[in-house]
Amino acid sequence: MPAPSKYPTAHEQLRLLAEAARRDGLSFQRFWELAVRPGQPAITWSTPAGERPPRCVVWPRDTTDRKLSIAATLGAKDGWRRAYEGVPPSGPEKALQLLAPLMQSLEHAVLGSWEPVAELPPEQLTLLPG
Repeated sequence: MPAPSKYPTAHEQLRLLAEAARRDGLSFQRFWELAVRPGQPAITWSTPAGERPPRCVVWPRDTTDRKLSIAATLGAKDGWRRAYEGVPPSGPEKALQLLAPLMQSLEHAVLGSWEPVAELPPEQLTLLPG
């Protein structure tokens, strides 16, 4: 069973950073370069706070978790771009929105700490607010 999360997930950080970047008028590409820092060393929770660049995701310390999280984020770049630019989700993204609560409930059940997950209407499951 995974340890309780002490830090916000990379996804949650990215969502909050995207909201701030949109408010500040940054292009998606500039937001992505600052937040994800592709091709640059990963900033982790063990990086001293004073050495963390502003507006970047702080990745997990665990190497496997970090690599998986970065790979998943990079693989979802087009979805993040569409959400950032206000483009409606693709068909597969809509399906994932509907399946996400079920998958989360299943994960909790398999890990032995099942908690019912409230079903949310699809419009509340977007990456960024309207």
